[in-house]
Amino acid sequence: RAQEAAGWELLKQGKLRLASAQFEEALEAAPHSAGPLAGLGYVRMQEKRFADAEELFRKARVAAPEKKE
Repeated sequence: RAQEAAGWELLKQGKLRLASAQFEEALEAAPHSAGPLAGLGYVRMQEKRFADAEELFRKARVAAPEKKE
């Protein structure tokens, strides 16, 4: 959970490489966690890696179908 929170904060600061590393570390501990999947999706969007972002958002939606945002 700490890595996920750090990832979101780094993403807000525009530190994409560091944010990506935090989200990936969070996913190592919980591979199907919607938060880090979505966070990594936002990183990939900022990197203009849209296909990767779309796949990560799809996985996040599957992981937490009750979340609509």
